[in-house]
Amino acid sequence: MITAYPIRPYTATMMALAQMVANGELDAEYIVADSEHSQLSIAHGASSSGARVFTGSSGVGVQFAYELYSPISGSRMPVQMMIADRTLDPPGDFGSEHTDALSTRDMGWLMGWSCDAQEAFDNHLIAYRIGEDPRVLLPQMVCQDGFFVSHITTDCELPDPGQVKEFLPPYKHPYPLDPRRPVSHGPQIMPEQGPPLQLERARAMEGAVPVIEEVHDAFARIFGRRYDPWLEEFMTDGADVVFFMQGGHAVTARYAIRHMRSRGAKVGLVRLRTIRPYPADRVMESLSRFKAVGVVETNMGLGSVSSGGSLYAEVCAALYESPARPLVVSFMAGMGGEAIVLKEFYWMTGKLLDCTKNTSCIFFFVSFVASWQEMGTICGTAAESRLSKRFKPAIAVSEVRMPAVEIERQMLPMLGSPNQGARFYNPDLPQTEPFVPGHRTCAGCGPSIQYRMTSKASGDNTILVGPTGCMYVANSSYLCTPYNVPWAHTQIGSAGSFTAGVAAAYEAMIRKGKWKGPFPNIICEAGDGSASDIGLASISGALYRDHDCLIICYDNEQYANTGIQASSRTPYGGMTTFSPPGPMIPEAKKLFPKDLARMMAAGHPHCYVATASVGYPIDLMNKVRKGLNHKGAAFLMVYTPCQKGFVYETPRSIDLGRLVVECGLYPIWEWSPERREFDYSFRPQTMRPVSEYLKLQGRFGHLHAEHIATLQKFANEQWRMMQVALPEPLLKAADPKALADMASAEAAAVVAHTV
Repeated sequence: MITAYPIRPYTATMMALAQMVANGELDAEYIVADSEHSQLSIAHGASSSGARVFTGSSGVGVQFAYELYSPISGSRMPVQMMIADRTLDPPGDFGSEHTDALSTRDMGWLMGWSCDAQEAFDNHLIAYRIGEDPRVLLPQMVCQDGFFVSHITTDCELPDPGQVKEFLPPYKHPYPLDPRRPVSHGPQIMPEQGPPLQLERARAMEGAVPVIEEVHDAFARIFGRRYDPWLEEFMTDGADVVFFMQGGHAVTARYAIRHMRSRGAKVGLVRLRTIRPYPADRVMESLSRFKAVGVVETNMGLGSVSSGGSLYAEVCAALYESPARPLVVSFMAGMGGEAIVLKEFYWMTGKLLDCTKNTSCIFFFVSFVASWQEMGTICGTAAESRLSKRFKPAIAVSEVRMPAVEIERQMLPMLGSPNQGARFYNPDLPQTEPFVPGHRTCAGCGPSIQYRMTSKASGDNTILVGPTGCMYVANSSYLCTPYNVPWAHTQIGSAGSFTAGVAAAYEAMIRKGKWKGPFPNIICEAGDGSASDIGLASISGALYRDHDCLIICYDNEQYANTGIQASSRTPYGGMTTFSPPGPMIPEAKKLFPKDLARMMAAGHPHCYVATASVGYPIDLMNKVRKGLNHKGAAFLMVYTPCQKGFVYETPRSIDLGRLVVECGLYPIWEWSPERREFDYSFRPQTMRPVSEYLKLQGRFGHLHAEHIATLQKFANEQWRMMQVALPEPLLKAADPKALADMASAEAAAVVAHTV
């Protein structure tokens, strides 16, 4: 599976891959993500499901996805990422610089730089086999200099597919998200459980060393090209000084060194090919032979040791135990994407030779600035060259087509009920419990009630995805799990993208015959903070691309896990720790909640969208089944009260789930993607004023009559939207003169101070 997001200069590779998929030359799922963060999360979800994945980025895109690097390597998913490196803002130029990828170098990814196109291609094949080896199981960053390597046309030998199959076995992760063998990925753990797991990841990185050497030997045997996995030495025999560097500028360095050696300068090159795991012993053995080492690094270590970059610090550390330590000098060159031209290598060689006489450790910031006359000539030539070119004709679409495969689906029957509010499980439900007791949710927890109903409705052929939030922390602690089906944690901002990766992976595996059986029910359970705030884009992306999954927002109207903070779903007047009442803001929360479900229906009309409440179990479970039966993406928003944040008597969770609907604050409806219209046929048996709902919760105990009237007006507007005639008592309840302050309600006054 390939997942892409546009940012220069890595995009050129993704454009070529997109054309190959379109031509039928490459059988792969190709997903255009909504951000680099989602891009990595999609890859994470697909890899967790058993699919081989490829992604990439450049510059600030690498940084935007930073949150995902440690979870991917920590879950031991061999995701492959191409980096065509680029400078970081500010000042915002687009040139090649290694700082973007190097900022992630300690996240548990295998990492190395290629110096030309052939090596870049070969390194991707090599990295796949290393990272997917059961002794390693680590993700890989295969880096190249942006533009200098990614955009320079050169000859490249592409291997025969038979050779690739011989070299690269099929990807098979030992613990995929498989409904036949339930596992939980990424549970919340206690601090004392962290070090052993981190140690396992460190051992995997150390254990990769012999695997790396084995794989390079196998590559040479099959393809006939041999690379030293750690260091490339060029004209180092008899050298007094050497350049130590990585990446594409080494190509220019070779020309400069050959020219200088012909004139008697004893200079050579040692190129670092793999930076993680770092070959400390090889570096010490190689560099100890010389008088001085000039570390040429295209990254800045602002304020670091000797003001050098990261390569300088690691070279010094590697040489620390050497009995013959050479002088080490840092040259920060090629910054901002400048070319390191021949005369700069000549100048640096002179400085290195001088340093061997002065024996002083110094650093240099190297920059070549052409004269205005030279720049005019360069720009004029480039412009003239561009104008003289014409676009190449589009590649003719190949006759090869990916086979059409009808995905077998398990259609779930609808449940019958004597009335919408039946408080018993329908006899047609399965006897098994995908969500079992033993978790640490609070007594009366609305989200956990909803989890049980949802998983009961979907059955055993289900994969659950849980973004960070209450139901992640409370359900998966101590390396335990309440799930009898596969479950995976993902970051709070990547609910939709990780889920999309799981769905896309299963579609691809079914098409390729690697998964036998019906398409699993793929459900994401995201809190309102994830669904309506930080993860809104990733969920919108999954719905827009129409991945076959159901995304549920369990709406407890706050960030409950982190201390009861306001979200965009917190109702007007709701007291939270981020929206407390006070003399200047007596109503507490001033804004009305984001109409999330309606946004999803309006923006993604091809999707099934609905609202539900834990107060109406059969309606909720039927909507879960409708969403799963819908071929494509579906979104369900469910009211799930939180005893801790709402402050109510524990047994009243279901009562609140009914009252919020009966008072009109939480309309229940469905969006039909076939008819492209809303269905408001759901009707509660009773219509009540909002005060009946508010007075049971301490979070509303501070409200004055005018605030209650404001909420009643809002509820009345919801009834009108549903084309319900308003009875006279509800019209009168919108008049503040007919209401008393909520603090006078005994039930609210007692508990209001406990929020």
